[in-house]
Amino acid sequence: MDAVHIISFSCARLNLERSSNGKVSEEAFVANHRGINGGQDCPRHLLLALYRSILTDAMVAPVEQGEGSGILFTAPVKQGWLRKQGGRHSSWARRYFILCDATLFYFENEGDVDPKGFFPLENLKAAQQEKKQVALAPKVGAYLRSAKFDRAGEMIIGNHKSLVLAAATERDASEWSSVLST
Repeated sequence: MDAVHIISFSCARLNLERSSNGKVSEEAFVANHRGINGGQDCPRHLLLALYRSILTDAMVAPVEQGEGSGILFTAPVKQGWLRKQGGRHSSWARRYFILCDATLFYFENEGDVDPKGFFPLENLKAAQQEKKQVALAPKVGAYLRSAKFDRAGEMIIGNHKSLVLAAATERDASEWSSVLST
């Protein structure tokens, strides 16, 4: 199921880049999806068909009208500021999180349209640890999956043993733990 989330997000991002005259090559698109299907590559012909289809016909999603018009995440379960502990470096970064469609997206700023990355929430468990922290860990298997984008816009697939988030208050940590557990 991780592959579906990653390909869906990647197609949406390609569509966005298409509309802003971004230049992602076919080969870069295929390369961004290596090993996402349970460690295996997705069929090349499928990825190329998706790539060509998006470049030929733009994907158009209806958005809510009125305040916040144009926002892609129209029905978030929860959103707000948290601190995310880095994987390779254990430093903390303040990020804006949106929980939507069984995926936890994170952004550099609240109004950003493009997420810095995301975590599919299938097979994850959340538990409040310490007073203001929430830890996510895989229910099954050794790693939780993620995807993020580097400075060049290339998608990087991550495997983490856990993800630790810190809220501003104990109550907020409890609320995040609760919604991430469902």
